[in-house]
Amino acid sequence: MRAHGSTSPAGCGPARYGLLLDLTAGSAIRESAAGWADRVGIVTATCPDHPELRAVLVRPGGHTAWLRAAGHDHADGLHQALQHWHGPVVPSDAAFSGTSH
Repeated sequence: MRAHGSTSPAGCGPARYGLLLDLTAGSAIRESAAGWADRVGIVTATCPDHPELRAVLVRPGGHTAWLRAAGHDHADGLHQALQHWHGPVVPSDAAFSGTSH
């Protein structure tokens, strides 16, 4: 597996953060995980040895928390895994832009 711009996903972020490897050319997986971007590194990568893989969520300890293969909805279980390992989604600043206090 190779992270774009790196030879290994190991150098893609601090060990205390999770890592979501997006193995697709699209933006759907990144958009689905955007609410956890403060706690999960989201990296575009390739995995030539397993072309059926579309995304892998890696826990801070290096274990796989979730993966998606071809033929499955991109969000099947991703939100549940992100919430379980990294807590609830953090709303974006845009969500508060029209709110007055």
